[in-house]
Amino acid sequence: MKNKELLVSIMMCCYNGEKYLVEALNSVLKQSYSNWELIFWDNHSKDDSAKIFKSYSDSRFKYYYSENHTNLGGSRQSAWKKLNGDLVAILDVDDIWLPNKLEIQVKDFVNKEIGISITNSIFFNQHQSKLGFNKILNSGYVYEDLLENYYVSLDTLILRKSFVDKLEYSFRDKFNYICDMDLILRLSINCKLIYHKEPLSKWRYHHNSLTFKDENQFIIEKKLLLNDLHSSSGYRNNLYSKSINIFEKKLYFSELIYIICNKSTIEVLDYFKNLNKKNLINFILIMFFILVPFSKNIIKFVKKKYGMGI
Repeated sequence: MKNKELLVSIMMCCYNGEKYLVEALNSVLKQSYSNWELIFWDNHSKDDSAKIFKSYSDSRFKYYYSENHTNLGGSRQSAWKKLNGDLVAILDVDDIWLPNKLEIQVKDFVNKEIGISITNSIFFNQHQSKLGFNKILNSGYVYEDLLENYYVSLDTLILRKSFVDKLEYSFRDKFNYICDMDLILRLSINCKLIYHKEPLSKWRYHHNSLTFKDENQFIIEKKLLLNDLHSSSGYRNNLYSKSINIFEKKLYFSELIYIICNKSTIEVLDYFKNLNKKNLINFILIMFFILVPFSKNIIKFVKKKYGMGI
């Protein structure tokens, strides 16, 4: 099959996404690569999202409505069943693609070992924009790299569908906030990832997005993922134990930061009581933040300035 014949299925899951939807849809229509279908999964929206989508007459736009609202993992899981393409791209309703995105990334899949293609991104809101990543990120078999420092910006992602279909499942409805991360980690064990330093999309960060809605839910879901990692054959065989341990340390540090910023001193101390010995470093950090009165303000300032979520 020639590369130009590859069909790209674009998955767009929407729940009350009318505010930025036109910008997202128009960025798809402006693509220089034209062999695509857009699978729009309406997750029981109550706003004008459906009306906006149906106002477009392009035959490549395909609308599906969920009779019941589900979490994001369940929504992506349902939408996956409607895809017909060789490749799968994901675009959320508040993000934007640059016009040459698909054309550049589709070429990556000439290499049959490539299952994941990602690029740099521009992170933006109404006040500012900045380059997502300022350093070159690794390509190849990157499972351990992603465990230690996850660097996939979803707006840039394209997958080879046949690789995902070989997995036990694609997206899992046990996850809402990290369903994409869960899939990419499992997929990256079995195929190569290629990274482009050039930004080909724009990721909008705002306080209505999942990234900012509930930091604690990210922590809860990452703990579920950690349990999966500990039960995996790779961990038991010591193949990935070092990277999983790094993932665990970062997770518990994130939890510590969340508790310090949002809980009382008594709750912080209760958290300490439940720590085991291997998390002694957390105790040291707790004592530092308790003893330094202005530390909470420092953390909040940094998070606000750089738009950080946990």
